[in-house]
Amino acid sequence: MKYLSPIFLALCLFNVSAFSQSNTETLIKNLEELVREDKFPEAIAEITKGIKTHPDNAALFKRRAELYYDSGNREAMIPDLLRSVELAPDDREIVLYAVGHLHAYEHYAESLDILNSYIERNEPDAAIFYNRSVSKTGLQDLLGAYEDLSTAIDLSPKHNAYRTEQIAILLKLSGSDDALDKSAKLIRTLEQRLAKAKTRDNLESVKDDLSWTYHMRARIFHSNGDTQAEFADLGKFIQYRPNFYNYQVRAQLYVDHQMYAEAIADLTDAIRVSDHPPIDSLIRRAEVYVLAEKYSEAVKDYEEALRTDGLANRTSVEQRLSEIRQKIKEAGSSPNI
Repeated sequence: MKYLSPIFLALCLFNVSAFSQSNTETLIKNLEELVREDKFPEAIAEITKGIKTHPDNAALFKRRAELYYDSGNREAMIPDLLRSVELAPDDREIVLYAVGHLHAYEHYAESLDILNSYIERNEPDAAIFYNRSVSKTGLQDLLGAYEDLSTAIDLSPKHNAYRTEQIAILLKLSGSDDALDKSAKLIRTLEQRLAKAKTRDNLESVKDDLSWTYHMRARIFHSNGDTQAEFADLGKFIQYRPNFYNYQVRAQLYVDHQMYAEAIADLTDAIRVSDHPPIDSLIRRAEVYVLAEKYSEAVKDYEEALRTDGLANRTSVEQRLSEIRQKIKEAGSSPNI
């Protein structure tokens, strides 16, 4: 059982130029009864009469689109969506309703035109820019979509869904045929945004984006076998966001390349900047010391991990420490082998 939305009723009552007050009330009453009884063909016929009486009422076209949708005639709603926006291009509710359904039916070019027009004439709006990013993604303009998501985040920084969508765009960029070219363009765009950042929050947000983007491009260089370029970008990855997580990420990549001294340095920095007991980093660094055959240093890290509150796998750590001490013993108690 369906009901008319209060917003629709208000729109119709407000638009006195469309009908006389009595005609509007009669239309609303008839539609309420028909929709309540799930008589969609009859409700559509009734609202169509109202549209014929006054074809300039955007709310009526939007409502007929809703009725087409509820009756399962989804394609029939598209012309009404477009007409409702044509009549009310600056009505935010009508625009968002229309583009949402246009996206569902992959009418990305039409939704992009609508949103471009709205943005040109109205104040910046996070939801509008987010929806334009959806249109651009559908049209494979991933860089444009990323930029619109950045604007949406600037306008509504607490909206975590925008950040999630941004990460999805980065992943799509990394898998595209011209990923290196697109990521280079994105980096240039972000560096320009960084230079123009006016608030601390905005500055930190752009730094996060740059760090992520350099990490993404480093992965592309890695898959291409370009180690020098990979670690150049990983340097930027750390430069823009030198935090616990990023140091650990690069340390593991150093290990993968058997660059143990560099991995140890990054894990040392991870321990330094950690805001919680760095048990995992201590254990990781101990294992890298083992790979580098610096067993006495590994012993120190395992002993410190055992002294740290919160160690969950104490038995396995104690066993591993015993194994390393045995290696030292077998090597004649040499401090470094």
